[in-house]
Amino acid sequence: MSAAVLDTERTETLALIPAFIVVAADATGLGIILPLLPFYSQKLGATPFIFGSLVSIYALCQLSAGWRTVRCKAAPIALR
Repeated sequence: MSAAVLDTERTETLALIPAFIVVAADATGLGIILPLLPFYSQKLGATPFIFGSLVSIYALCQLSAGWRTVRCKAAPIALR
């Protein structure tokens, strides 16, 4: 392969690092924080309504992040 092709592949790979970080943070939230949230909220004295509100706010933030991704035209980068 030529040097130009290797540079292009390296640039494309480096461009995926921010997307990887975002996906890793999202997976952490879903996989670790969200399942433990009922225990933390109960320990801190939260009512079921407050717990439901926390889960709803998390979902709204995920929706908002997706909307901002499309609005900033970052979706074509994510679909590569």
